[in-house]
This record gives sequence, C-alpha cells and structure tokens, in this order.
Amino acid sequence: MIRSSNNDFKMSVKSGDSGEEVLPGHRVPIYYYDPVVGSFHYGQRHPMKPHRIHITHSLVLSYNLNKHMHFYRPKLATKWDLCTFHAQGKVDYSSLLSKMISSYVNI
Repeated sequence: MIRSSNNDFKMSVKSGDSGEEVLPGHRVPIYYYDPVVGSFHYGQRHPMKPHRIHITHSLVLSYNLNKHMHFYRPKLATKWDLCTFHAQGKVDYSSLLSKMISSYVNI
C-alpha cells in the first residue's frame, strides 16, 4: 500500500537511502509492505489478490523506488488493536475459530 505524507518541517529531510534532500512541504510517499500477506489465498471471488502485492513489490525494488520513499513493515495487530474496530465478542469468536481450524488442520 502506498500513501503520501506532508512533511511540514522547516528544515530539509532525507528521503530513503539515496541521500537526496526533500524540500519542506514535499510529499514523500510512504510504502507499507509485509511479505507474509502475499502468502495467503483468500478465495477465488475475494477482491484481494495477494500475487499483485508481490508483483508490485518486485516492481518497486526493480525500479529502485524504495530509495525515494519511506519504507515500513507493518506490525502484527494485537487483540487490543482489533477491539478498536471490532466488538470484543467478534474478536473472541474469530480467535476461537482460528484455534479450532489450526488444530483440525494439524491432525
């Protein structure tokens, strides 16, 4: 996922590893990537296509775009993080289902 941020600093900011200076107020792209996301198959009708994430990341690296943007790897959400957007009962139920499925698959 790529989004932009405004840098409203009064001094110049370095962007990536390229050493190029970014002028104040210049929008620096922010790139989030986690290689684990592309390892899942969400089903044929699901709108998210993980292989597209891998392809996009390969293009970013091939064209050295990562040197011109802020690169972040997102952290895994905790139960507390999930409860910020979902009811605790739903989070607990999903956790229980996940444990049941993993124990079934490991048999």
